[in-house]
Amino acid sequence: MNNKAVHLAILFSTIPDYAFADENGQEVVIFGTLAMLVLAGIVIFFGMKAEEAANDPTDANFAQTGNLQSKLAEHLDQGGLFDLAIVRQSGNIERTIASIGFIDLVRQIQQTMIGAKIQSVSIRGTRRHLNVYRTMHNGRGRQEGKRIGGFEIRLVGTRQDFSNGDDLNESLSQLFDEAESFADDIQIRIHPKNEAQKAIVKAFFGAYESFDDSPKAIVTSFDKDTGEGDGWFHFRDVFYFLIISDGYLSGEAPLTQDVRKQLAESKTEWQRLIAEDPGRKKVIGAMSFGSTDLHSIQNEMRIWWSEFEEINEKYGKGIMPHLAMKPKILGMTF
Repeated sequence: MNNKAVHLAILFSTIPDYAFADENGQEVVIFGTLAMLVLAGIVIFFGMKAEEAANDPTDANFAQTGNLQSKLAEHLDQGGLFDLAIVRQSGNIERTIASIGFIDLVRQIQQTMIGAKIQSVSIRGTRRHLNVYRTMHNGRGRQEGKRIGGFEIRLVGTRQDFSNGDDLNESLSQLFDEAESFADDIQIRIHPKNEAQKAIVKAFFGAYESFDDSPKAIVTSFDKDTGEGDGWFHFRDVFYFLIISDGYLSGEAPLTQDVRKQLAESKTEWQRLIAEDPGRKKVIGAMSFGSTDLHSIQNEMRIWWSEFEEINEKYGKGIMPHLAMKPKILGMTF
């Protein structure tokens, strides 16, 4: 099955350029240059003001990773259930997560902000539909449009068993910075030996371009089409690898007629059964790997995650925020 069939699409915005300025008169060129400088100054000014607002505990319209929970609590019902859409700068939806509670919602956004190096976000909307977007557009490189731009949150119900859960107000960005200094000589081997493990690797390649902090050692050590490869990696890189892979594996998309047709034509029985289920409206990324099955992927992810946790606790002093970012697929029931 084509893995790209589980992706969604909408449009965001672009900035015009002066591609033909050299064909105009001198005055036009000067005006265009000054206009661009003024625009840059305005962007920098408002960027600085946004950073100040994000640091201000009384301003609920801007937030950073560390104070995101308290800021979102000003806008959302903490006893609610929410659908979360993670949106690229191009406007395309990178993935969606359905029916999660407030604490899980905060964790997912924090996790993605850290991976995408989003320093601050603006918060706009209503209690039923809230938009959370990065305050500074990331315009680096050809992958600009694929980078994470923000999040869309929709209230879909009420959670009866709500509790405040863990305190997530401590800055996860600070934790990640501190992790840089720990256990540089402690590494974990990733050597996929079965189709489920290879599916996890291929899932990483299905989502890694959306993250600024994708571990380059992982990218260069494995084949994106087969999932084959071998290498020893710092436990911090393994954390990124597993979390990014999980984003693809557990990400949801509508079961469109095109996707249903592809599943129906699969040589794998469990994929054909999904296509034949008239009540099913959504699929997850893990369902695109017909060479294995969902339980095997889940079990192999659990083995790799357990190894990461053991190394993290023993040598990393538990500094990586793994408890707040446990792969979602580990808790799924198929």
